[in-house]
Amino acid sequence: YVGDGEITSRSIYCVLSTSTYCFLFQAEDGIRDSPVTGVQTCALPIYPEDLEMLHEIAKVVKENEADIGFGFDGDGDRAIFCNKDYGPIETEKIIAFFAKNLFERNTSKSVVSTEISNMGLKQNLLNFDMELIETELGDRLVVNETINSNSILGAETSGHYFFPSESTTMDGLLTFLKFVKIIETSKSSFIAFIKKLTDY
Repeated sequence: YVGDGEITSRSIYCVLSTSTYCFLFQAEDGIRDSPVTGVQTCALPIYPEDLEMLHEIAKVVKENEADIGFGFDGDGDRAIFCNKDYGPIETEKIIAFFAKNLFERNTSKSVVSTEISNMGLKQNLLNFDMELIETELGDRLVVNETINSNSILGAETSGHYFFPSESTTMDGLLTFLKFVKIIETSKSSFIAFIKKLTDY
């Protein structure tokens, strides 16, 4: 985990997890053991906004044979994901993953994202009988449109996710919480689902 929410995210892990995860955070003293059994935290000399972060997380996940790796930015409003076998997971596929699971519990059929999202997202949502509503760039534009259109989810390709029924803004820790809850309670394989999704 990168940012100030390291303790919070690891506490959530303690409550929910039966799998192995890796958390990475920014520090200067190198790799150190985590107080959570089965988890290793690693300090990285990089900044949250660097794309290198995702690749570094993927590397550590693979080296430690963790199931899933998470990364967050400094203020905790973005989340990125990777898997030991798949590698870095495209944000649009994570959006589709959330949309599919949320759609099964809601009546709304729309998701909001920006106009620069991969065309595969629209196709995947259509396959779920759902609609993609696009906005110009800007997290507040996504949040406002999600609320105005009564959509079940708003997200940006930068890793911002908005769950209107549970928050008023983008929230990386809430994203992490919902992600872990879904994969820990699901009977189907998360990676098998991700691999089937369209990505252009």
